[in-house]
Order: sequence, then structure tokens, then C-alpha cells
Amino acid sequence: GTSFDALATRQYNVIQFRSALTEAGGLEIEIRGDGHPYPGRPAERIFRLVVHGLKRPPEVIEIDRHPLDLASETDMKWNAKRRELTFPLTWSG
Repeated sequence: GTSFDALATRQYNVIQFRSALTEAGGLEIEIRGDGHPYPGRPAERIFRLVVHGLKRPPEVIEIDRHPLDLASETDMKWNAKRRELTFPLTWSG
């Protein structure tokens, strides 16, 4: 951040990620922000998610229980050699 005393002034946001593979071959990702409103806090954040160790690309991806439209995700990349899926995500939380 830009503030030397962000913790004391509560001008921070801790973002946690959790993911799980489903039995149906899908991927569930949960994103939670734990922080405080402060001046200049971004309304949206853009992440580049990298999911490692997949056997194949998931058939369905859900972000916070909302399906991601895989057909419109032109920036989604599957690296079979590294078994890794990379895609951008805009999150407003």
C-alpha cells in the first residue's frame, strides 16, 4: 500500500482464496475480502489466477457460486505440460 500506518488506520483489505475440485470435474473458487472501507479503496480488483496441478481443464468454473462463462474467456490459458490453468478475474468485494 501507500500508507505506512495502514493497520493502525484500518486502511487495508486482506483477500483470501479457497479452491476445490468438484466430483463432476469442475472447479470452485471462493474469494473473501476482510478489511475496512477507506478513501481510495478500489471498487474492483483484477487478479490473474493460476491453478496448478490439474489433470485437465475443468469443465465448469464457479467463482463465489456463480458459473464463469468459459466460452467468453478469451484470456484463459491451459498449459498441459505444466498442468496449469491461468485466467484473469475482475472481483468487486
